Amino acid sequence: MSALPLLSEIAGRGVRIRVDGIHLAVFQEKLTDSLITKIQDNKPALIADLEKLRGIAGTDWQEIVSHPEQLRAFIHSFVTTEARKRGEIPAHYTAAVHCQTCNQDVPHFPVDGDTVGACIWCMNG
Repeated sequence: MSALPLLSEIAGRGVRIRVDGIHLAVFQEKLTDSLITKIQDNKPALIADLEKLRGIAGTDWQEIVSHPEQLRAFIHSFVTTEARKRGEIPAHYTAAVHCQTCNQDVPHFPVDGDTVGACIWCMNG
């Protein structure tokens, strides 16, 4: 089970969280009882997802995990990339553009203009 939505919620509340050995280190003075329970109930999945993200981020990880807003953006980017790899259309792709590479109209996030040189699927293909 993925805890990425919970991890995004935690970061969205300005809470810094990281793995410290087999423990989670959570840095926030005032956590709600509800959030504490969610963290406790999902600890193994949170640790696994943080470790996975750390592996992907490499040397940038310390900077990412030190700033909740950066962690949340990183999670969003990771989730979007994984959805595209599965051929799914991410929810925030609410526009359509014409791809000059595959010569098709494709779903896309909103951009200025109605044409792109290469769509995400062409770039990842």
